[in-house]
Amino acid sequence: MRPPPTTLQVTTQQLEYLVAIDRHDTWGEAAASVGVSPSALSQGIAELERRLGIALFERDGRRRVPARDHEPVLRYAEATVAATRDLARWLASRRTGTSGVVRLGMIDAAATHHFR
Repeated sequence: MRPPPTTLQVTTQQLEYLVAIDRHDTWGEAAASVGVSPSALSQGIAELERRLGIALFERDGRRRVPARDHEPVLRYAEATVAATRDLARWLASRRTGTSGVVRLGMIDAAATHHFR
């Protein structure tokens, strides 16, 4: 495989595929969990490998097993997917107004009475 470029052109979806494969027993289950066919999952992983310039899986007969570089890439993928989901939740809360700062002002006597 060729060396990776200085900037990676990978998608969050491809990283989600890798995380899904790690969390499920079969590629079929992983594909179902992300809402794609097993073929689409396989193609997404092949494209991820191409863009990274490394093999993430090796063939062992009919099975695909994690390759040597699989584990470090998986850890980065998990962190990236988690951060992306956190960002999506934060953006959703901003749109719905379920987050932000509330400032209350009151005289000392009221504060003492209500917040003991």
